[in-house]
Amino acid sequence: MHTPLTDEEMIRQFRTDQSSHCFEALYNRYVKKVYRRCLSMTKDPLKAEDFTHDIFLKVFNKLDAFQQRSSFSTWLYTI
Repeated sequence: MHTPLTDEEMIRQFRTDQSSHCFEALYNRYVKKVYRRCLSMTKDPLKAEDFTHDIFLKVFNKLDAFQQRSSFSTWLYTI
């Protein structure tokens, strides 16, 4: 049985080969949590979807800046 990669392993692999499946895996792992957080803040499903989309665009563009001083999820929630 294959053990799923950790967030940090996926980030390292993404940085090495710009593998879209690694980013997609991170997205799938966190999109519902980010959306729920945005929805709790906005109380508007459409705004929450827009903010979730914007957050993941920023994550994609800033992933090289992630320095692993905290967990990926902590870093993600600061964005």
